[in-house]
Amino acid sequence: MIDQLRKGSLYVSEWLTTGQMIDKLKVGEVAKRKNSDLHIKKVTSSIHKFCTEDGDVSGFREVTLDGMIVGHKWTILPNYVSFEDAMKALKEGKKVKVIYPNGEHDHIYGKQSGVLLTGTIWDELFEGKWTVEDGDDK
Repeated sequence: MIDQLRKGSLYVSEWLTTGQMIDKLKVGEVAKRKNSDLHIKKVTSSIHKFCTEDGDVSGFREVTLDGMIVGHKWTILPNYVSFEDAMKALKEGKKVKVIYPNGEHDHIYGKQSGVLLTGTIWDELFEGKWTVEDGDDK
């Protein structure tokens, strides 16, 4: 599944211009350049650094707006959390999303989505990739 994401074929909600990526990227998030292994992490509100896919910035330099950055398309990678953290967020009234292990579908859960475990297989819950979505589920 990670290889599919690297290649840009799995759960890329949209490809962004460099300007859009800079505007949308939040502190702690990682963006990936289309058709490349180049990754950028927003370290603080004003510092972006090159990084590994998992966000490690050790030994990487700050990003400058040059040909490696400008004129390319980008996607913001999902910030996966553990099942436990997803359940905590759900209890706090937030929406959570799971991408099932087979990578073929996903589901967003929240207060409005009904019972969490209905029709869900245990493996899907524990082996799925979880994210906490923006906004509260109200």
